[in-house]
Amino acid sequence: MSIEDRAQRGPRGTPRLAIIVNPDAGPRANRARFDEIVAQLRLAGCELEIRQSDGARSNGDLARAALGESRFDAVVAAGGDGTVRATAKALAGTPIALGIIPVGTANVMAREIGLGFDTSSVVTCLTDGRMTTVQTGRVDDELFLLMAGVGLDGRIVASLDLALKRRIGKLAYGPPLVQALRAGPDHLAVRIDGIEHTATWAIATLRRYYAGSFVISPEARLDDAGIHVVLFSASSRRALVGQILAVATGRVGYHPGVTDIVGTTIEIATEAPVPIQIDGEPFDTTPCRISARGPGLRLLVPFQPAGRRGPDI
Repeated sequence: MSIEDRAQRGPRGTPRLAIIVNPDAGPRANRARFDEIVAQLRLAGCELEIRQSDGARSNGDLARAALGESRFDAVVAAGGDGTVRATAKALAGTPIALGIIPVGTANVMAREIGLGFDTSSVVTCLTDGRMTTVQTGRVDDELFLLMAGVGLDGRIVASLDLALKRRIGKLAYGPPLVQALRAGPDHLAVRIDGIEHTATWAIATLRRYYAGSFVISPEARLDDAGIHVVLFSASSRRALVGQILAVATGRVGYHPGVTDIVGTTIEIATEAPVPIQIDGEPFDTTPCRISARGPGLRLLVPFQPAGRRGPDI
């Protein structure tokens, strides 16, 4: 019986889960929580096969291999948002669901579906969750689940020290942030569904949350068909700092220098190449074309999201 069947009919079953683990994701302290989750899944009767990425086998390769074996009810990404995206790339457009064990640094997708980070919440979602289909997007030909950032956050991610991030978590973003601010605002020509706009920083997002628990687009929902394009207009470093503070304090929707426009196709051009980040990882540089027309992804979500009355789907 599939996870979806159990979600609809109620009785507990024994799901077969392929767990794709990124050993480099998130703080090292999260490894103990992962081990506890695995132990509880086994006690719940789950059939598990744990596959760990290394230099020769990427998270995506392992997910594609698990998909090709046709014997798992779901493939589970254990790591951060980069691990989730790599696994989703293999599963998008297929009938196999993606599950999440959030042991990364920001864990934005887990927050988006209302998944609690405690062992019980994760185990309950993987054993008795329900299935939903969510939209994906593309930057050029690359799939993303969360957002694509062009400008400030692209610069930050491009210069991030990953080894330092594994040791100290979000504090590692401090030096790249200072470096990006010293570079000053970028100048972006942004075309949204054929209409021209200008910005100094742009985030094309499918989701509400950003960089952890910060709300970047309050109106974004899991079942949206379009992309929310959050455009920042800052003429100075000081104005840029003010916009960053607006994001950090949950007031981005009220800042006069920030607009949120819904579209389906976004084209961004610059005079000189500007870094792009996808789901918190470096991607490429401008120009780029962003589309909301990625394949649908089946996602395992909690019946009752943690901290909410119900899911926004």
